[in-house]
Amino acid sequence: MGKLCWYELKKLVKRPFLLAALGVLLAAALLLSCGLREYYAAENELRALGVEPGSQGSFWEFTALGRRSAELAAPRYAAIGGLSEQEEADFVQAMEEQYGPDVLTGGADAALPPTPEMTAVPGYFPQYSDWDAILTYQDLLGRNQRLEEQLQRVLRAGEDFLAEAEEEGDAYGVRRNQDILALYAQPRGEITGPVQGWDIWLFDQYGMTLVFLWVLLAAAGSVAWERDRGTWTLLHTAAKGKGHTLGAKWAVNAVLAVAVTLLVRGAQLGAVWFQAGLSGSGQPAASLEELALCPYPMTVGQFALLTLCLQGLAAALLATLFTALSAVSQSSLAAYGAGALLLGLLLLPVYAVPRSPWLWGPLSLGAPAGYFNAYVTADLLGFPVLWAGLQAVAWAVLAALLLTGAGFVSVRKRRAVA
Repeated sequence: MGKLCWYELKKLVKRPFLLAALGVLLAAALLLSCGLREYYAAENELRALGVEPGSQGSFWEFTALGRRSAELAAPRYAAIGGLSEQEEADFVQAMEEQYGPDVLTGGADAALPPTPEMTAVPGYFPQYSDWDAILTYQDLLGRNQRLEEQLQRVLRAGEDFLAEAEEEGDAYGVRRNQDILALYAQPRGEITGPVQGWDIWLFDQYGMTLVFLWVLLAAAGSVAWERDRGTWTLLHTAAKGKGHTLGAKWAVNAVLAVAVTLLVRGAQLGAVWFQAGLSGSGQPAASLEELALCPYPMTVGQFALLTLCLQGLAAALLATLFTALSAVSQSSLAAYGAGALLLGLLLLPVYAVPRSPWLWGPLSLGAPAGYFNAYVTADLLGFPVLWAGLQAVAWAVLAALLLTGAGFVSVRKRRAVA
């Protein structure tokens, strides 16, 4: 089987249009992630304000400024966010004695206008002015307070719904809300700094759409292409020609789908770093606005890894569906036409209801934020089951059944022709 997979892989990568398509899609993914859209959006805003276009500098200066701001902010937030309880108490006391009791808790207006003493360097910290330290502390304090308020609202709602479910004898509601109370009571860890760049990469949908297009080109024609050349019937006459050939094509298509996902998303991550810098991978995932109600105490970096795994799974599932479709299609044209229609239908819920928890279809796993911004479950015999996990298993089983069925149909067609 290994030799057959290697043979199928060599045939696939020798098709020039697939390599050309990969190059075009990779270039498109880089252009969409490197900051060009943001650069021209800033230029249009300046033009609307009557400011000379180009005042924001060249594209290279614009992106360098984004990276530089992230690099400058990171150590300042690390200094403030890394204070021990005693060090924080000393800092608060020093600022309140010097600038007034509300300077840290009264919002940005309490420190306005900044005095020359506030803006002088060094301040309380040798590297920063007191003004920078105050604004950084206020930002962290406000973000942690908002996160705690959100968690407390969820816990109060969970207690109310639990009491209601117990009163009604709703077993699923009781179990689900018990889970909610347990999950949201877990410590999240404090926000100690900003998240830079990761949010752009995590919630981008264009990159995976480009991956899905390439999977369509590679997998939908994998069997139909052989049929066009008249070699599919000959392949079936080989000693291992029946299920083995289709199995090898599926394995190659699925592995390549995952590999292209890693390639495109990795390239996009590099482009995002070029555009805005990358920092904050160790911050709580709930510090991101799109994941503010995430029930799991994971970090941004952990959620990024989970996202990449689910995106690879979505690409592999799509490759399986397209391979099955190709096996029952009479020609490449028919396979690509049906595949394009299927891809459009599967992408519809992703774009029509972005980040909705009730997404359906394997491609929604490629945009998983909606599954993790709440405790999204399905009722399975009175037990709450994670909707994302249920979707993944259900689609994997369905894809396997379709591929197996396509193999039987293909063999029957060959016998009928013979």
